[in-house]
Amino acid sequence: MNQFNVFCEIAVGRVMMIAPIAHNHCGVVNLTARKEQLAQGLIDHGG
Repeated sequence: MNQFNVFCEIAVGRVMMIAPIAHNHCGVVNLTARKEQLAQGLIDHGG
């Protein structure tokens, strides 16, 4: 499942809770440091 699917399920599928599971070398580690990149990616690719 990619990030777009997750955001679609939250927005359209009315998902109320998710439990992210990550590992040390995962792209979602330390998202605070990548806040601008994450926000821009949602704007650019979020539909």
